[in-house]
Amino acid sequence: MAYKIAVVGTGDPAQTDRYAMAYRHAQGFQQLDSCELLGAADIVLENAVEFADTFGIDEGNVFEEYERMLQELQPDIVSVCTPPKTHAEIVTDCATSGVQAIHCEKPMAGTWGECQEMVTVCEREAVQLTIDHQRRFAKPYTKAKAVLDDGR
Repeated sequence: MAYKIAVVGTGDPAQTDRYAMAYRHAQGFQQLDSCELLGAADIVLENAVEFADTFGIDEGNVFEEYERMLQELQPDIVSVCTPPKTHAEIVTDCATSGVQAIHCEKPMAGTWGECQEMVTVCEREAVQLTIDHQRRFAKPYTKAKAVLDDGR
């Protein structure tokens, strides 16, 4: 049985080589047989629709409100790829919705207090919380690696 994956904050499709981190999360999930990319939510619905088209997500599983997505799809794992000031609220909402794990983009939150709240809620709800903090697969870094590998 595959884990049901949902993404909150798909980002601007024109920025997939820079700041639309959800695209990188989705590419990673698609490489795992144990994961099924099931849903997407973004406050800019057109962005979520484009993301869903890119990754083969059913149009009925695209949402403007992440709360509705959590309720209707009941995902096992949620990637949070929104601006940092929204992380605490979204992560705690996800944790109390019944998900098993949350993978949140960096930085973790806007304040130390919000970080503590996120950890407290996830621990209380027995939800695994991870924070992404690498960019090694972003275009500028992969290009630099290719240049090095070519000996230039």
